[in-house]
Amino acid sequence: MRISLLLLALGAILFTAACGEDRRTIPAWQTYCAVPNDTFTGGQAGADLDVEPVFVLGERSHSMFAFAADDGIRLRDLNSGRQWQLRYGRFETARALRCKPFAAFGVEVNHSDNAVTACRGDNCQSIKIEQGTFVFAYAAARSAIVAITNYGDALLFRDDRWCRMTWSEDRYICIGNEPMVTEPRKMQFYSSIRYDGRTLMGEWPTGRLFVFDGRTIEPWSEQPPHVSKERTGFEAQAMAVYCGDLYVGYWPTGAIWRLHRRTSEWSRIALFPDAATFYPHIDRPADDLSGRFFGRRVTALLPHDGSLYAATSNLLGWHRDLDQSVVSDIEAEFYGKTHRLTVDCTR
Repeated sequence: MRISLLLLALGAILFTAACGEDRRTIPAWQTYCAVPNDTFTGGQAGADLDVEPVFVLGERSHSMFAFAADDGIRLRDLNSGRQWQLRYGRFETARALRCKPFAAFGVEVNHSDNAVTACRGDNCQSIKIEQGTFVFAYAAARSAIVAITNYGDALLFRDDRWCRMTWSEDRYICIGNEPMVTEPRKMQFYSSIRYDGRTLMGEWPTGRLFVFDGRTIEPWSEQPPHVSKERTGFEAQAMAVYCGDLYVGYWPTGAIWRLHRRTSEWSRIALFPDAATFYPHIDRPADDLSGRFFGRRVTALLPHDGSLYAATSNLLGWHRDLDQSVVSDIEAEFYGKTHRLTVDCTR
């Protein structure tokens, strides 16, 4: 009997591998795209970290995003939509691909301009959202999926039913009869990741990390040292697990904070020169750009082939004829740069 059960289990594993899908795997999310690949590469990281820029063939943008595709890592210009594929250690121009939808536990979730829909095969359930709003983050835990819009409307899909969550006492929870959010709560989520047995979500404007346990969303006990409950404007926009450590990319400093699993200590990795102000050049002469235009974003963190790739951006909308008296060519070069981070995972 035990042998038969073992063979059945082995057959299920082989079938899953052949189909290219493992429903036990919890995908991650980063602002625009699901991260379907396994983000845990194994091992324990050493202390030393190498950071180097990755060459992009042709004229790159200052507003870049990275996502995982079937052919590896892709870069996407957030303004024009142009894409580059990672080949032979550099990014080469490639035809555009669409991001895969978020899916977990056999459920695929998509949103339109007035609803979020979860489908298990042909069985689909929808819940309305404010017209014109959209989902900024998805996460999955314990057979449940949560979708949170740019207005902070948190929608829980559990037991094949939707529930609109209430924000109360610094957490989201389903208590029933919550009205649709029609005005911004001025609270947004941008990223999610499975780390150390928990599903974490990255938030704005405090920059805190929250835990989604399948029923509630509440602050995690292990926060980076630079964040608090204060609404300072920090945004945990990207997260990844690489060699056993957690990496979190932040707006508007353009820094990555790394939680060392072995020591439970945080360390900071700077991808931009340290700015004198929280939002660089916010005190510049009046122009038609957002005051936070030169904020520094880590838009994506993706483990791949033994390294961790980090994409960066400004707030968006960069154009070539920006006044060089505001930002020099040298400073501008840091925006949109992609970095390869590498550690020795065998230590």
